[in-house]
Amino acid sequence: MKRLPRHSRVVLAILILMAFALFFASCGQNDSDEQSTDTSGGKTCTVMINTDGMGQIATAADGEELEFSEDAPLQSSQVNVPAGTEIEIGAKADDGYKFIKWTSGDNTYSEDETIEITVSEDMELTAVFGDE
Repeated sequence: MKRLPRHSRVVLAILILMAFALFFASCGQNDSDEQSTDTSGGKTCTVMINTDGMGQIATAADGEELEFSEDAPLQSSQVNVPAGTEIEIGAKADDGYKFIKWTSGDNTYSEDETIEITVSEDMELTAVFGDE
């Protein structure tokens, strides 16, 4: 069997490496405009929850209790649930601060520390805290 010339082997090796690089670079990427789906074929929604100020958040789904952690307080969380799922989200101010409101974008979403929502689309909520 005749061997390929050295320059042909180098070109072939580069092409193979480029093909692997393109394959692995595309794995796991998701178009940000696409909705992900759960295994049952239904729509999965992402709820991003953040804080602005000194306080923490907690989430619960499917009738679970809200639990705030003193050891590892959450300042942000991402919840992925099937569309139609009801979740409870709570905010708790640190000592010397108070809860002000929940916002979604530039709009006030609620002034209640604990809210229950039925998730139907991706959304982002922020718990806003201020000085007492």
